[in-house]
Amino acid sequence: MVKQRTRNETIAIAIGFLSLLVFLPIFFDVSQTYVPDIPNTTGAYSNSNRILDSSGDSADAIPGFEFQDVVVGLGEEASFGDTLYLHYAAQLENGDVVDNSSDSPVPFAVTLGSGEIITGLDVGLIGMREGGTRRVTMPPELAYGTREILTSDGRVLIPKNSTLIFDVVLLKVQR
Repeated sequence: MVKQRTRNETIAIAIGFLSLLVFLPIFFDVSQTYVPDIPNTTGAYSNSNRILDSSGDSADAIPGFEFQDVVVGLGEEASFGDTLYLHYAAQLENGDVVDNSSDSPVPFAVTLGSGEIITGLDVGLIGMREGGTRRVTMPPELAYGTREILTSDGRVLIPKNSTLIFDVVLLKVQR
C-alpha cells in the first residue's frame, strides 16, 4: 500500500523544491531593445497563425491562434526539449487576468513540448528568444476547450470555450 503524504509534508516538499529554484543561475539583460523583423531560422514556427512543417512550408492554419514578439530577445532560442524559465500573465479576451506567475519571486519552469502546459503555449513559445516578450493568443481548442476551470472556492475562473491571451517574458533557456 502506498503511504499518503500529509498536507504539511506536501507543503514542505514544495517549499524545498521552490527554494532550490531560487538558487538556479538565471540571468538576463533587462536592457534588451526591440529588434524588428528577425527572420524565422528554425523552420518550426511562423510569426502568424500558421505553423510550418519541417520543410518550412505552411501547414494548416489554426484559426484564432497567433503570437507576436513584443520584444525580440537576443539570447538563446527556445525549442522542444529545452527547459524554459519565464514569467507570464494570462487573461481572457475581456481583459480579466486569470493567472500571473510574477506574483511569485521564482520564475515558472517548464520543459517545452513535454505536455506540462496547455498546447497553445507549448507551440506558441517555440522560437522565442531569451530576454524576449511574446503575446500568444489561443483559441479554446489549444487551451482548456470545453472544460471550465474553477478557483479553490468553486468560482469559475476560466469559462468553457474561452480564448486565452498570454504575455510571456522568457528569462532563460536551458538545453
